Amino acid sequence: MATVRPPPQIGAAVPVELQLERLAASLPVVSLGPAADSECEIWAVLGGAQPGSSIKDLLAMGLLTLAREAGALAPGQALIESTSGSMGVGLAWAARCLGHPLTLVSDPHIPALTRMKIEAHGATLITVDAPHPRGGWQQARAERVRALLAARPELYFVEQNHSPFNPGAHARWLVPALARRVDPATIDAAVFVVGSGGHFSALSRWLVEANPSCRCFAAERPGSRTFGAPRPGTSVLRGVGNSDIVPGVIARAFERVSGVVNVPDAHSLAACRRLLEAHNLLVGPTSGLAYVAATALAQRLRRGVVLTLFPDRGELYAPLLTEAPKDVPLRRWREGSGPWVSTDAPATRPQTQARPSPPRRVNPGRTPR
Repeated sequence: MATVRPPPQIGAAVPVELQLERLAASLPVVSLGPAADSECEIWAVLGGAQPGSSIKDLLAMGLLTLAREAGALAPGQALIESTSGSMGVGLAWAARCLGHPLTLVSDPHIPALTRMKIEAHGATLITVDAPHPRGGWQQARAERVRALLAARPELYFVEQNHSPFNPGAHARWLVPALARRVDPATIDAAVFVVGSGGHFSALSRWLVEANPSCRCFAAERPGSRTFGAPRPGTSVLRGVGNSDIVPGVIARAFERVSGVVNVPDAHSLAACRRLLEAHNLLVGPTSGLAYVAATALAQRLRRGVVLTLFPDRGELYAPLLTEAPKDVPLRRWREGSGPWVSTDAPATRPQTQARPSPPRRVNPGRTPR
């Protein structure tokens, strides 16, 4: 008779380290098969398989744990952070688990379900009234955080955009979990959505150190300042790109950015519909962006494997996704008609980088372990 293991315990009684290991181990790695017009396969880490439906749960718990271990965050100390949504949910959950009061600053466009999740975990949510005239909602939120910090200097500013604990959390818990299922030697290229750049920083370091021929790309929306967009622009996507800053986390990882894949919003939203129809995956728009970017790279490589990560699930964005265009094909795009791949270094880095070397030929039939 087969031995049946009891289900894992959850809750405050479980040591934090064990909770983090379980969060990372719960993330599936799936093959989406070859990209359109290519024999190159796309593998995706499903970051939405978390309690709050995004990879930010693991990040939030890990970041706060590292800050406590380093002595930067005292037990019970109150927290403050700016958020566009998913990180706020992750922080609200982690702060409640660890016993930290939390204040979050967001904007009126935060999804209603996100607000409900944050408040259900006991966090205080403050929304700014108007965008900054030049830096948009992101800068308006940052200025409100600075004002609150000036009035309450005892607050701990999580500051995911610049904190070394951000990539540190992914390196300590996410990388070992993926390394048990993905051999970096089998990955020809990787592309990750960049907001703060935390998971790009940790995963690109792991991949490149283990496989120097692997090239790592950033998936970006047009109009973001992160990689030096010539003209600022708005987007319906949340949690990707930056309107007012270049986060220190991604700036410190620029040497591993082989290029940037810029994806228009319409293509990101259409990709969400494609993933639902073809793979039964309900994901958010940033995951759609990652899929389009991975497809564009796979079409350039022709053979091999491209690794990406889908940051979240799609239930938060149901109204947006139901209105997504149906007539944007995931075929090979003409230059200027869809995503475009830049293989130059980011504009905010002084030196340039050569184009990636041709991919190694590999068996396209492999699947993740």
